[in-house]
Amino acid sequence: MSFDRPMPPSVPATNAADFVAALRALRVWADLTYRALAIRSKSLGHCLPMSTTASTLGRNTLPRREFVAQFVAACGLDPDQAKEWTAARDSLAAGQPAVARGASEQPATKPAATDDIAPAMLPPDVPDFTGRTVEADTLFGRLDRERRGGAAALPVAAVFGMAGSGKTALALHVAHRLAASYPDGQLWFDLGGAVGCPLGAGEVLSRMLRALGMPSRAIPRRLDERAETYRMRLAGRQVLVVLDNTRGEEQVRPLLPGTGTCGVLVTSRRRLTGIEGAHHLELAVFPEADALGLLSRIVGVERLRSQLAEAGEIVARCGRLPLAVRVAGARLAARPAWPLRRLAEILGDERRRLDQLATGDLAVRSSLLASYQDLQQEQQRLFRLLGLFDAEDFPGWLAAAVLGGPPTRAADHLEALVDAQLLGVAGVDPGGQLRYRFHGLVKLFAREQARAEESDECRWSSVCEGQAPA
Repeated sequence: MSFDRPMPPSVPATNAADFVAALRALRVWADLTYRALAIRSKSLGHCLPMSTTASTLGRNTLPRREFVAQFVAACGLDPDQAKEWTAARDSLAAGQPAVARGASEQPATKPAATDDIAPAMLPPDVPDFTGRTVEADTLFGRLDRERRGGAAALPVAAVFGMAGSGKTALALHVAHRLAASYPDGQLWFDLGGAVGCPLGAGEVLSRMLRALGMPSRAIPRRLDERAETYRMRLAGRQVLVVLDNTRGEEQVRPLLPGTGTCGVLVTSRRRLTGIEGAHHLELAVFPEADALGLLSRIVGVERLRSQLAEAGEIVARCGRLPLAVRVAGARLAARPAWPLRRLAEILGDERRRLDQLATGDLAVRSSLLASYQDLQQEQQRLFRLLGLFDAEDFPGWLAAAVLGGPPTRAADHLEALVDAQLLGVAGVDPGGQLRYRFHGLVKLFAREQARAEESDECRWSSVCEGQAPA
């Protein structure tokens, strides 16, 4: 053994859970994946399947003697060291604590039982959460352990929708309802997809393992090993994992537990069709009643009731987008002397509307900007040019007309805008062609980008080529 390599973990002398935790630490010390352990065990004349190792290290019960002997040998311990581990295992099985070699006669201290940590990472529930009753009940039914019974498959629910549609608020509200169903803890991570700075799966796994009680120095370096260790930690436990603002499937897959006793709730602007077995729920803008309900909870029922028509104008000019309604409500709450008519008139100026829908760290424009910046360059240009048209909806051929080039490429770019939740499908015309439409605030944002990045001549020629009024 090399002298500059750390000594292997000592044999614990307390209980089965600590013994298994030490076996996990031994694998980290040996720097071996489950596959490498299986290969090395086979070379020693033993049989240590990957599934057996993962299952055994994922429980806190005492392993079989044969497993311990084969495992420590595969980790590279010499025969004398291996005997210490099997002797410690036998002593625990007999109900008598073992004494590790080199232990002093001083009173022993119990190692921290990190496997018993129940993370409680949910942010506070949204106090003025409004509406979404059907959606919340659907998600709860998919993830509630009592309703699922003994289903073996991992339940995954994925909420998707345009920027500002309230995905995070819904997920947080449902997660609090589900907390009692997952007594071993709740993990919550913002993966940064909504701000254009997505976290890597390796970084998230490192944070998850620390939240589950693993010391930073024991966290494996490789992504696959972190994922293995994470799944071992959650094996057999009842933990809810909430992954907010995810960017894509590649970010989510390494973070999925391997056991059906856990549950996963994901939010994303895109539909994550590549996550096998996930239940997908699209979140649209508010119905008018819910938009007015949120506004009344922020500004006060009496104030809104006395100015109901003006309140209706405000939520309409917000496009019933939950984020926009919340910002409008926050502005009114900060100005109790304002009649609602004043804000309605301010929002009536389309060129200033996005400027006005911002308060503190909440802003509709910045929320849309992240989706826009995630597009390819030609997709961004198509988005800008399509925003110049006043029609409520438009045919798919318009994309090829304003962009030029092959119609198939323009059609692909249109679908990319739909996937990014920057464009919606309005329906099918009598000729069987798809028609598309913008949300009102998204169209205003597209026009802003066109004014900033396209020349007057280009904007005018695009409108003329599309044969639609500007």
